[in-house]
Amino acid sequence: MNDLVNRYSKTAVRFRPAPQDMKKQKSPDCGLIKECYEFGNDKQKLDGKYPNCKSCVNRNTKLRSEYRKIYTEPDVCDNCGVSKLEVRNKKLCLDHDHNTGQFRGYLCWECNQGMGKIGDSIESLYKAIDYMKNNSKKYKKKKIVDVYSADTNKIDEDGGPYKVEVTDVQQKTR
Repeated sequence: MNDLVNRYSKTAVRFRPAPQDMKKQKSPDCGLIKECYEFGNDKQKLDGKYPNCKSCVNRNTKLRSEYRKIYTEPDVCDNCGVSKLEVRNKKLCLDHDHNTGQFRGYLCWECNQGMGKIGDSIESLYKAIDYMKNNSKKYKKKKIVDVYSADTNKIDEDGGPYKVEVTDVQQKTR
């Protein structure tokens, strides 16, 4: 029992230290394999290391600083038009092409995350658009009934508790 408590204790180590045989890792930005001491510490990662090497992080920080001097930050997101007063930290994210490093514009946090998750690929964006167009009509929407607001004291004809039925609803078109 004590072993089980210790395993799930809140005072457990937050990250697993890198194994002895793992002394090198690859930086995704520069593509070089470097020693682990050339990477910053990150408690949220399982291996305890930041994915990019320190030199890549420094280069990216300087590049972003230069871009911010050259290109003034607009008041709205270049993609969706949301005001920067409505976004996190009241600042827009500097967007750039990860392959060429070319500045593309300023985005709100949500748009920047969306572009990153889709892989900064126009082909992936077209696939996502096709998916949304084709699959929005594929499944009929179901009306969700709040079970807690239904009368739970009712008994159905089988003698069991009353079951709330879910009915089809016509999909609204814009």
